[in-house]
Amino acid sequence: MRRRMTEEDLDRIEKIIRAFKGKPTWGAICERSQKSGLPFSQVTLARKEEIIAAYKDQIARFEERKAKAVKGLPRSERVITEYIETLEARITELEERLRQRDRAIERYASNALKLGVPRTSLDRPLSVRRGIS
Repeated sequence: MRRRMTEEDLDRIEKIIRAFKGKPTWGAICERSQKSGLPFSQVTLARKEEIIAAYKDQIARFEERKAKAVKGLPRSERVITEYIETLEARITELEERLRQRDRAIERYASNALKLGVPRTSLDRPLSVRRGIS
């Protein structure tokens, strides 16, 4: 049996819409309202001006929060300073590793030249043998 939507029902549905933390969808609104004992279909909900207004308002709030959110960046100055210090330490570490690898390559080239390998052979790309991946 069908029943008419009362002001109390409208208030409950508006509260359901306002309770969304993410972006509300009509399907989710309908599902949540039916779970709370309101037997109204999606079409019925979408016909009520008050519900449409609450839905649009919640979408606007969601879009505002989404626009304000900066992903991946810390919010406090202390955390930002610590993050920068961590990145600077990482840069220093990587630069040192690069210097060590450069020295190793120089050492390998020097040893190869001492063993009689011509510099042109050192600069040539490695050949790929057939059958070996």
